[in-house]
Amino acid sequence: YAFIPNHKWWGFLLRNLIDHDKLAVQKFCGWLEECFGYSIPPNQAKCKNAWTIVFKSRIIGRYLIKFLGFPLGKKCEICRVPKLILNAKSSYKRAFALGVLTFDGSVDCRGAVGLGMKSKDIVTNVYKIITEETITLRPLKYSKKKGQYCFRSGYRDPRLLNYFEKGTEKWYRLNELVYGFQGKVDCISSAKIAFDKCYSEVARSKISFTKIIDIISTEGSFTNKQLVDKLNSGNNPIASTSLGVYLYLLRKSNIIRPLDLSAFKRSKLDNKNVILAEKFRANFFGQLFHNFRTQQDLADLLGRTQSVISNYIYGKKSIPLYDLRKMAKIIKISNDTLNNNIVGLTNKTPAFNHYMINDIKYWKVPWRPYLEVIKYEK
Repeated sequence: YAFIPNHKWWGFLLRNLIDHDKLAVQKFCGWLEECFGYSIPPNQAKCKNAWTIVFKSRIIGRYLIKFLGFPLGKKCEICRVPKLILNAKSSYKRAFALGVLTFDGSVDCRGAVGLGMKSKDIVTNVYKIITEETITLRPLKYSKKKGQYCFRSGYRDPRLLNYFEKGTEKWYRLNELVYGFQGKVDCISSAKIAFDKCYSEVARSKISFTKIIDIISTEGSFTNKQLVDKLNSGNNPIASTSLGVYLYLLRKSNIIRPLDLSAFKRSKLDNKNVILAEKFRANFFGQLFHNFRTQQDLADLLGRTQSVISNYIYGKKSIPLYDLRKMAKIIKISNDTLNNNIVGLTNKTPAFNHYMINDIKYWKVPWRPYLEVIKYEK
């Protein structure tokens, strides 16, 4: 029915099944009871951030070893997909893949599903099972750094929800990234708890949702640079690129939204993006950098990231006319000269890194059964 993670055998003793997701361990206990009538509750592991079960059963041992053909030892080194599963109907193969991904898979903060294990056989066959469903995955590869075979999916594919046990941490995460957050809060502290609990791997970095939400709730509106300046400490400088995941999740939750620049100084903005003649672009930025020491200095002035400025310089991206006129003013190039050297025009709205906070009644945050302070509202 499902793949058993992290198992070691001495006789018929299954020992130290452990996982950070309490919901997944509870589901595993439910599988044992459903299939074998064996009831056992999960216990908190010594590391306190994980849950474990320990049990002894000759019936289950024979089922795994004799019937399914799992070898004795650590799964990461010797485990293979049982031939019984490989030759079974597609529904059994999907159930096997579900068990693997529920415990050993991952869902990142943008909704990409991944699997990385030392067992090439397990990873390769799970890859085949998923792609048989016409789900597109990135090519399977070997990571020398991690010593694992791995693959990843694209972002937020709803079909991959069928490969996680419903009601587990990874299922909730993928579901909310595909269909939106479903938790409702009436105070800022509850929102901070929801993100720090449900996205703990992000919250453990030197930036935290708690810090960001505290800052933006005080400021009201902000740019990337302003937020970085508030977060920065002398010994731990933070790059603006580090904010990407946080701002993405806060936008998904309706906590922040990009500032509507068409209503902000409308008369001074033109929302066209332009492409400059190649020779003129090279001369233009050559003159401009007589006034700026680094690309980051120019990025700070325009409220952009350094990578965006680099794309402007090398012609990899069209330039918002608002930005172009602002730069031209610094080196005293007239609008007429600019207009004569524009060779292309797009209708894209400039992606300004300027946000404002929404009223709390519009906020939607992660929801889990164990977050009692968060109301479920679909």
